[in-house]
Amino acid sequence: YLQVTVSRLIDPQTGKNPLSYLAASVYCNGTRVATTKAVRFSARGNASLHAKVMLPAFCAAPAVLVNPVMGTTPSNVKDNVYIAFDGRANS
Repeated sequence: YLQVTVSRLIDPQTGKNPLSYLAASVYCNGTRVATTKAVRFSARGNASLHAKVMLPAFCAAPAVLVNPVMGTTPSNVKDNVYIAFDGRANS
């Protein structure tokens, strides 16, 4: 399972988050292997995402990148654009 928590990710000039939704992509060995469905992203820059993703048998250095979702439709994930990342893996 993938768990992503975003806290206070805002535009420093406005003090707000301009996006309504976000998603997350998982990369293994430099290749994107999964992208989650979008979840709500608050004006304060907070979101919590929980998803089941399948990883390849060998994934030496997994990286999680946060994707913006443009507009108000969760299906509009911009999967080649990223606003945050975390390369830590928790067991």
